[in-house]
Amino acid sequence: MRYNIYEGNLEIIKDGIAIAVDKKQVESFTITEVNENLEEVSYHFSRVIGGNETNKYYQVLFEGETSLLVDYTINMVNIVSQGYNTTSKTDRFALTTEYYLYNAQLGYVKFKPKNKDFLAVVDSNRKNELNKYLSQNKLNVKKEEDLITVVEYYNTL
Repeated sequence: MRYNIYEGNLEIIKDGIAIAVDKKQVESFTITEVNENLEEVSYHFSRVIGGNETNKYYQVLFEGETSLLVDYTINMVNIVSQGYNTTSKTDRFALTTEYYLYNAQLGYVKFKPKNKDFLAVVDSNRKNELNKYLSQNKLNVKKEEDLITVVEYYNTL
């Protein structure tokens, strides 16, 4: 079984042929791999967020009242290179990573993983305390591990 990000489908490989699994049949799945340090790492994906179904799978980094999600997309990019009297065109795949906060009141809120952008999308009543937490703990939401820590804390406020 594999997740085809380009098509947005979970696939089963049978006799060398990829067969897409009906999304209605699979609400969530987890991919486990061994990293370069020989540690097992799991990635959880779900299309049901906060009880609401979506038509795509999001990676769930943290699940709570406010959940932290990642949406991966792959697009074909045409690259044109010009050299001396030559032009070459190459098609390449480009991975795009977009981060979202989700809660029942706001729905999906997209943000860039920067402290300033993250603070702009959170509840204004908790913004000052969250900013203080970021500073005191020297956290930077550009680092996914720090971002998860901040969203966990946000859910306790």
